Amino acid sequence: MGNIPSLFKVSLHTHTIRGFYKGTTISKYTIPSLDEYIHLLYKNDISIAAITDHSYDGGFDDLVKKVSHEKKYHGKIRYYDDQGINLTDLEDSKKDLHILRGVEITRPFHILAIGYKGSLNITPKSMPESMEELTDLLSEVDKKEGIRIVAHPFGISGANRDQLNYLVYNKLIEAIEVFNPQNVFPIFHKKNNDSLNYSIEKNIAGVASPDNHTIRDFSKAYIKIPENLLDFSNINLLVKSLKENIINRKFDRHEGRVNLLSTLVFYQAPPYLAYRKGREQMKETIRKIPNLIKPKTF
Repeated sequence: MGNIPSLFKVSLHTHTIRGFYKGTTISKYTIPSLDEYIHLLYKNDISIAAITDHSYDGGFDDLVKKVSHEKKYHGKIRYYDDQGINLTDLEDSKKDLHILRGVEITRPFHILAIGYKGSLNITPKSMPESMEELTDLLSEVDKKEGIRIVAHPFGISGANRDQLNYLVYNKLIEAIEVFNPQNVFPIFHKKNNDSLNYSIEKNIAGVASPDNHTIRDFSKAYIKIPENLLDFSNINLLVKSLKENIINRKFDRHEGRVNLLSTLVFYQAPPYLAYRKGREQMKETIRKIPNLIKPKTF
């Protein structure tokens, strides 16, 4: 009997210090630092992760700049290009960590672009305003050999059935999220099931992703792929093999126990933090809560 290949954990939807509304108070309380982001990936035994901050695809460049200039990371970069980076020998571990370029597109709904070549130059002011513009952007991601995944469909800021049908019919996506830990509010508790049923109906890959807006979320959801199905020769071949395995559904999903309290704290944090900074800021934050819960623009 041959050896059973190791299963590598893959987090396709992660956020860094810019994970939520760049420039607002809560951004500082998503992940405290890029060092902490890297530590949390190691702590949760993640082998491959994509940085998918909201409306900003510079998170990967920020991380590369940091590890390239800080002494403690010297000699820890095995290889990197504009699609991703391979770090090794960190935190007294021989384990390799692969971090991919990515972004969470936030209009007209949330969709992930992962592992594409070069920046898309995405900012909150350059989000697509229509399905036609989104089509052009997703086509560009495909030309840059990236992976496209619809984030939390049917849920908060997620695509509806008509929008999903358009994406599937026009072959603009490789997969959809069918388990997202943020879809746990009472009014959204069925959305993960709706997404799973849709993926089965349309015969499209359904993935699980952490969508970590708190430090506790990294372990909640991920996919697992056998090591022998991934090509670690370089980042480009790794992304190609990852994309192929997602499309062909050669992975297992991990759907962990969701901490409702931490998710509620995430959404209730803005008014609490504003209170500590003064009543005027609290009034301003409360005024913005509808947009925080279901944003239309970023």
